[in-house]
Amino acid sequence: MKLIVLLILLPLALCKENFESAALPKANTKGLQEDLQEFADLIPQKEIIGVVLTYIVTDKEVQNIFNYVQTQEFKNLYGAAIRTDAVRELVELLESYGLQVRQAVNQISSLLMLPQLPARIGLPKASPGGVNGLVDAVLRLLPREELIELYLRKLIESPEIRQLKDNLSSQQTINAAIKVATNPDVRRAYAELHKRGINLAEIAKQVVVYFLDLN
Repeated sequence: MKLIVLLILLPLALCKENFESAALPKANTKGLQEDLQEFADLIPQKEIIGVVLTYIVTDKEVQNIFNYVQTQEFKNLYGAAIRTDAVRELVELLESYGLQVRQAVNQISSLLMLPQLPARIGLPKASPGGVNGLVDAVLRLLPREELIELYLRKLIESPEIRQLKDNLSSQQTINAAIKVATNPDVRRAYAELHKRGINLAEIAKQVVVYFLDLN
């Protein structure tokens, strides 16, 4: 669930104009991992797993995607993408902020039988099914108000969360993400997913719009 926490914090951290703390920082003795665990504790893990499994069993589009990621073709594309310098640099940058990115990604990769990351050296109207429908269903299980309230409180109380917010929205992180997005191996893997119905830009838009309550 730490990967879901990261996906939640990213849009919140990047929307500076919407979430600025209004009070002076208050000392906090908790570490970043304890702060992140509080976000993870709000996520209904069993319900999300249940929704994902239901879509895998009953939804044709999601079944096709799930079957494709099991193929050797996609494993080769994914393996080439995660071994690029661009991905390695972004992962190492995020981990330098205290985020356990490699562990979280590899847990998902293990479930999907994909190659592992190498060791360090308001929502738009969604379709009733398919990948967008799955993303919509998972988002609607998240306690949006509680997560935003916790995030705003942590911006006031936790120096670690404030530092993480600054790190995630820094030009260095943006440059590293752009480098990944423009990497040829990553773009080839993305193109294959896009052809099969996974539009990562649209999914990112769904997440941001949901947390900004723009639907």
